[in-house]
Amino acid sequence: MVDPRAPSPPAAEPERERRSGRDRRQIELGPPHGVERRKSIEARKPQIEEVEMTAEEWEALMAGAPTPTLKPKTDEVADATLEAVARLRN
Repeated sequence: MVDPRAPSPPAAEPERERRSGRDRRQIELGPPHGVERRKSIEARKPQIEEVEMTAEEWEALMAGAPTPTLKPKTDEVADATLEAVARLRN
């Protein structure tokens, strides 16, 4: 049994905080100096192109895609949400 009157052991010395708290992303400093880490240059944002297609083309494209399955509880929540929205609209 531990004696409650006994002094507690000394606390471990806390690590010195090494982070400055500043966010270096707030200031644009340009590319890094010295050796470039990337082997080749690539775009940081993907190019997005909108493609128009018919419903038949969409169905053909998605024919092999897996159908998402929801957990039973998710179905219940979705049904309750739809009912609530329907009540609000009426």
